[in-house]
Amino acid sequence: MSDQIAPTTPGPTQSLVTETATLSDGSAASLTERIEAVLLKAAHSDGSGRKSRIASLNLDLAALARPGDRVEARAWIERSTRTLIFMMAEVRRSDDGALLAAAGAILRIVD
Repeated sequence: MSDQIAPTTPGPTQSLVTETATLSDGSAASLTERIEAVLLKAAHSDGSGRKSRIASLNLDLAALARPGDRVEARAWIERSTRTLIFMMAEVRRSDDGALLAAAGAILRIVD
C-alpha cells in the first residue's frame, strides 16, 4: 500500500525541510501534528517573512505508528503563487524508513 501513496521526491530547486521527533503515541493525530508542523516550517523557510495558514490538507495513512517510534517528517514546496503555496509532506519511521503518512497541502498566504 505504501507504494501507492508515496509522494514525489523534491526536485533540486525545491527547499526540503526535515524534522525528527519521537511519537508519544501512534495515533493518526500525532502523525497529523508532525505533518502540520513540518509544512508550516517549510512554508516559512524562504525568509520572506510572509505568513500562511493551511487551507487544504489531504492526508493518506500508510502504516501504523507505535508509541515511542522515532520519525522523520519532510516537507517541500512544489510551487507557489502570489497567494497560495502548494506543498507535499511525508512522515517515515526512522529505523526502517517505512512510510507512515503522506500529504498534499495548499497553504494560503496571509499578510
